[in-house]
Amino acid sequence: MFVAYGADEKSAKAKDFLGVTPFDWQAELNAKGGFKVPAIAVYSWFVQPVVVFTAQPTNGATNLFARHQVFHGSTILLPKDKVPSGIFFDLTKPQP
Repeated sequence: MFVAYGADEKSAKAKDFLGVTPFDWQAELNAKGGFKVPAIAVYSWFVQPVVVFTAQPTNGATNLFARHQVFHGSTILLPKDKVPSGIFFDLTKPQP
């Protein structure tokens, strides 16, 4: 499982390894209850910074697909996504 942060989904490329699933990980939350996103320069009131979680099958695994889930932070004009209590990835189905 990997996590990446960015100003948008395309710029969230630097991935930090979190662990091999299944595992428990406690996200850092900001004062408003959203994901704590490292300082990212955003030049628009409408561009929401993102946190992207990616699950990838192990090397050599067949019939499994990488999956990702994106959570948006807040801006002055747009609300943040709610932080879930857990994330489940079904790697047997391709990303829709």
